[in-house]
Amino acid sequence: MASARRFDFSSNSWARRTRAVSNHCSGVVPVCVLKYRLSVHVLVCACSAIISSVIGSERCSSSHVSNGAMSGLEAKGDTMLITELLIQKTQAFGIMAYFGPILVGLIYITLMSLISEPSRKKFNAIMVAGAGAAYLNGGFGPLEFAFTTVMTYLAFRGLEDYRFIGVAWLAHTCWDFAHFLYGNPIVPFVATSSFGCAICDPVIALWCFAGGPSVFEVLRRCVGSGKLI
Repeated sequence: MASARRFDFSSNSWARRTRAVSNHCSGVVPVCVLKYRLSVHVLVCACSAIISSVIGSERCSSSHVSNGAMSGLEAKGDTMLITELLIQKTQAFGIMAYFGPILVGLIYITLMSLISEPSRKKFNAIMVAGAGAAYLNGGFGPLEFAFTTVMTYLAFRGLEDYRFIGVAWLAHTCWDFAHFLYGNPIVPFVATSSFGCAICDPVIALWCFAGGPSVFEVLRRCVGSGKLI
């Protein structure tokens, strides 16, 4: 009887391992990964919808064009409008307008590396929550409060997971570009501040997606393993 139970238990364990391997080989994604991807997808769609509504509020529709044709024209018109406006606003920028914000992002990462975990993660969650509220007077009205709500939620989830902080910084990048093109700059007396923030934020986001490691620890490991020699 005992041997039969052991055999049954072994069979169940073998079946679970076999299902796990077969799911992995067949490309089945774990539920936790699916939930994370879904949250990112919903956030991207929400940001796209908000930016589209901001653009649409500044444009008027023509009554003599059919609904289907109007949708196609508006999609192409929005893309051309954004591209032309972005080129127009950045054509006079020098090289430091691009590399300066990247340097700021690297300095930020270096300073954050001075804080030990788990305080580093919690501090970064607080920082991105504050960044989400920086545009409350950005010129988009109630949409600013909606965006702040989204950023607050992501910052709350970021208290336990760096990936949510990274997603929040990418969302802030979209909001930076929207304000650079159509709204008020994040720093009122610096007209290009939102553009600089849009370049800086992805640098911090990449660091967060990597788990927010200390640059000093990374350099120490690289030197110890001889990779920098």
